[in-house]
Amino acid sequence: MTNSLPEDENFVLYDFIDNLITDEPASRISTAELYAAFTAFCGGYPLYESDRKFSEAFARAIGGRASKCRVLVNGKSVNGYRGIRLKPANPQDNSCIL
Repeated sequence: MTNSLPEDENFVLYDFIDNLITDEPASRISTAELYAAFTAFCGGYPLYESDRKFSEAFARAIGGRASKCRVLVNGKSVNGYRGIRLKPANPQDNSCIL
């Protein structure tokens, strides 16, 4: 199977998923929140030009662990994912700042 992401972006995205995403069937998270966490994980350097591009790559990488859904944020319906959440930040881990 061919993945359309460059190898270095693949590595960073899978590293983000492995280290900061956990399965939780009842959880929902907005794409914007995921993208902000990913950008922080990358030291503030955005590897994707928008949260939409990030979401496309994230959906491919996360596979069946989560499904796209609508999420209410401040009373507005926005794009997001069901079945995952961010892991709590580890204050001793300097690889990401959330």
